[in-house]
Amino acid sequence: MIQNYLSCCWENISLPLLAKAKEIGATEIVYGQRNDENHKSTSRNGDVIEGMIRLQPIEDWTSDQVMAYLATRMEIPAHYSIKHSSLDCYDCTAYRKDSRDRVEFTRARHPEMYKEYLDRINLLNQALIESN
Repeated sequence: MIQNYLSCCWENISLPLLAKAKEIGATEIVYGQRNDENHKSTSRNGDVIEGMIRLQPIEDWTSDQVMAYLATRMEIPAHYSIKHSSLDCYDCTAYRKDSRDRVEFTRARHPEMYKEYLDRINLLNQALIESN
């Protein structure tokens, strides 16, 4: 299915999170969003969304600070070395310029995921050709 990238993020990340939070009666949701990220929600720490307070305890941290903190508590997964580290979005065709390292990572380490990404890219390219 071809959809705009904001719809994909909403349908696959935000909506399920909000739905579950409502279902369990949550009054706060903790996010790992940082101010130095290029692509982020317009919501900020302390905002109230549908009756729930958005908490962003690391919003003023840098990527280096996050990695240093994590290194004191766990072995850092290999995919954390890439800029767009969420493998949940492995087949995302948005942010292609910013996702080159993720695409290369999946090509090298997760060929089945890379194939799904290529399938989506091919569908997108075909739709663009057909729309002209």
